[in-house]
Amino acid sequence: MARPGDGKPRSNSRRTTVRLTKRITEDQLRRFEIRAEIAGFETAQDYLSALILGEADDRIRRKDAITLLGHLGRIGSNLNQVARAINSGRVTVLGPVEQRVLEELREAVEGIGRAIRGSLG
Repeated sequence: MARPGDGKPRSNSRRTTVRLTKRITEDQLRRFEIRAEIAGFETAQDYLSALILGEADDRIRRKDAITLLGHLGRIGSNLNQVARAINSGRVTVLGPVEQRVLEELREAVEGIGRAIRGSLG
């Protein structure tokens, strides 16, 4: 690890030379910290850095996409349970139209999941 005064070269890409300062009230800081937490950032400083670098929207969209994937997973699990009950004969009330609807729902959930995963890279 590089230490001050050890003579090792330092990267210029990580050096910060300019300080940005803004005075705010305690209430404004509290509201900013709440927005940072809602947006999924660990600290208000992380949120501020992401805002300055133009990365906040991407991180928020990624967090939302991951949350949606979780919801889709639960919906898909429920659909699979229904399909399993139908296929095993425990549920005999559904006709061919209902079965087709369930299959279309399953395919739609899988397609949405693929699209979200693709957007996450």
